Amino acid sequence: MHRDAVRDWLAKISQELGIKLHPHLFRHTFCIRLLKKGVDLTTVSKLAGHSTVNMTARFYIQSTKQEKMDGVNLL
Repeated sequence: MHRDAVRDWLAKISQELGIKLHPHLFRHTFCIRLLKKGVDLTTVSKLAGHSTVNMTARFYIQSTKQEKMDGVNLL
């Protein structure tokens, strides 16, 4: 399926559902879910096609306040 066809299809579904869907949302969800399942950052970076691991880290490593507190409590 051509990328324009995917974009058009998602735009139509977005309108019907009343929520914004776009191809990057699925890419982002894919990477976030891999990281939360424990897949290492290098592997996620390669699957995402990023040129560097730092790029992947910048976009997909996000810590919630609770995760930060849990980390500090491990000390």
